[in-house]
Amino acid sequence: MAEQKGAFAAALRAALEEYKARLGPISQLSIAEQLGVAKSAVSGWLTSQVPRAKHIEGLAIILGRGDDGLIDAYRARLFEAAGEKPPIATGGPLRRAQEGGIIKIGVVKYGAFTDFFEQLLHTFAQYSGYPARIERVELPKLTEGLRDGTFDIGAAFFATPDRASKLRFINTPLKVGVNALTFSKALPTVARLGSFSPPNFRPIVVTREAGWLYSTFVHEYRSMQHEIVEHYDAKEYARRLLTSFERWLGKPESERAHEVPAVLADEVMCLEVVNELMNMLYQREHGRTFAKFGLPVLLLGRNGNLQGKLQETEFHPSYHVSICTNRSEAIEWHQYVEETFDIFLSSNSSYVGSLYANLHRNFSNQIETMDKELASAADSLTTELDPKVRPKEVLSEPWRRLVLAWTHMDGPDKDDYPVVHPWTTILAAAKRYTDTKALEEQTKALDAQKAANDTASPPDSAAVEAILRRVAEMLAQSGVTVARSSKT
Repeated sequence: MAEQKGAFAAALRAALEEYKARLGPISQLSIAEQLGVAKSAVSGWLTSQVPRAKHIEGLAIILGRGDDGLIDAYRARLFEAAGEKPPIATGGPLRRAQEGGIIKIGVVKYGAFTDFFEQLLHTFAQYSGYPARIERVELPKLTEGLRDGTFDIGAAFFATPDRASKLRFINTPLKVGVNALTFSKALPTVARLGSFSPPNFRPIVVTREAGWLYSTFVHEYRSMQHEIVEHYDAKEYARRLLTSFERWLGKPESERAHEVPAVLADEVMCLEVVNELMNMLYQREHGRTFAKFGLPVLLLGRNGNLQGKLQETEFHPSYHVSICTNRSEAIEWHQYVEETFDIFLSSNSSYVGSLYANLHRNFSNQIETMDKELASAADSLTTELDPKVRPKEVLSEPWRRLVLAWTHMDGPDKDDYPVVHPWTTILAAAKRYTDTKALEEQTKALDAQKAANDTASPPDSAAVEAILRRVAEMLAQSGVTVARSSKT
């Protein structure tokens, strides 16, 4: 005990010296005051007792002066010096929220959804009155962190039945389906296949992720019929697809009638994989070119069938992109988060609607950028697409429809999920923001056209009238009455 006491005393003395140095020159009284605040820890030291966990926690918070990184560093050093293993948490998350403690939030790195949920939950924590530490993490780390208490809340998570055994979900209208991605060089073969069932394809999947669940339990692919990728990472998916497709292309034509390599994953991951593939092919890695592979194409329609097939609708799973808590935590914590989140959404629908509109816009901008790259690549090669159809209509148009479906903004399957309050109000606000942005762009285009008109002729009256009508409608929705002159 004496040896442990000495180790803790030395660690505490060093920590206090650092604390003093950070504050700059201070009086002896100030030091005494700080020691007084930490009297429980110091008292334990002076009476030859190693302080208990709560004493060390309090001292670390004082020494860290609100800096999360310093608090964690002091906490680790003092616990180590005391010969104690630091507890995972200083109390349940509900207790910490009640006492103004830090709530730890993890957000999965998941395309544009990451920014959306990070901003949403940061504001939600501010509204709820507790400090939050938000960290962007890979999916496996967040899954494990929710189980061991490293994180109190997770976000940008697929709500799947197998995860529901360990997590409790708070759903949003955001919903993403499963899809398959391959290259256009395989389209003649795909056109002869009836469905996604084995052995028509060779799915590239991550075990227990959405694509693996779909191929294993819906289409009954066996383990040996998959190609397993270790990590849920767009680059890994892309590299495996390039390698497998190259090997498939090298087979005799008679052996290319089935086992078409295809990434099978959620649609947002498929979009990330397309971006990686475009980069790799533009850079001609290992001599791989668009001329050799064709362009990345989606294979599944919204009804679960192969694109262009008219057979009966197949089961095509979709998953809500959700917020979650640990199921092993007391149910009161989840109820608290769910209730306060509903209060936050209901009271701030306009603000959340603006975040939602930005999410939709970010995805749309990503599709626009990809569209230009696909069109540029298509111009440089002969594809297997119908020559009567412009390549980008086949390659990019499905993505545009998917973005509408993901964000529930007039998507083709908008009736699948009964959106309820407060999300109905939030979606309405998001659509108004989106319409306003489109109106601003129309107005800018009209102004540019007018400025470029050397004859200074009046702008097209029909276009002006359409814009004025739209302005009047938007103002009317806000309760403002517009009196129109008979003169234009």
